[in-house]
Amino acid sequence: MDEFKTDDEVSEASPRWTGAPSIPLAHQLNGQCVELVCELANNLSAQELPPFILENRDLWRLLEPEARKQVAAFPFVIVDLRFKDAEPWLQARDGRLMTPADTPHTGFPPKLFEDLALETLLFARQSAREDVNVAKVMFAMTSAVVRLIASLTVSQVRAIALSNASQLRVRWDNHPDFWRDLLTACRAGDEEAISAIRRQGKLLFCGEIVPAER
Repeated sequence: MDEFKTDDEVSEASPRWTGAPSIPLAHQLNGQCVELVCELANNLSAQELPPFILENRDLWRLLEPEARKQVAAFPFVIVDLRFKDAEPWLQARDGRLMTPADTPHTGFPPKLFEDLALETLLFARQSAREDVNVAKVMFAMTSAVVRLIASLTVSQVRAIALSNASQLRVRWDNHPDFWRDLLTACRAGDEEAISAIRRQGKLLFCGEIVPAER
């Protein structure tokens, strides 16, 4: 998993990963996601939420700004928009709505997450056009989806983001225990626990990449 090492983790003798400049952009995008999740958690009237929010509501609500940055500091993008499935992207490219995922999940209010969907897709398109391997590692995309996203115009990206924001999900949204442990460690400033949970997140993420290419 050397491709997921940050600048602080890479020694002077190690070759620099070509995707390293994208990591701060991933942090920024993840930060937007975390802010929106905290906003949802603070809206006590919102009950149709994914388990990772609903079962950790108070942890999200009480998350301080510095802890939010810690939660967001994965070296890859923690939101997913059907990046492993070529068929819905063929539909989206042709101006149709993506069909719902086979495995249903509780989604987000689409209007609230339209901007995040757009920022995600603009970043994905930029990555796909610059370096196929970086795009695959940063978003857990398949090669077919990388090619499809790279072929999109900016106007197509905007249209897809607006019409398919309901498909956006946070990774591991059905694993509230993972998020509970991360939120608790970040709130406590427990660096050792944070590092251990991040390693777990990297393993989960890599587990999404490998089956996607089979």
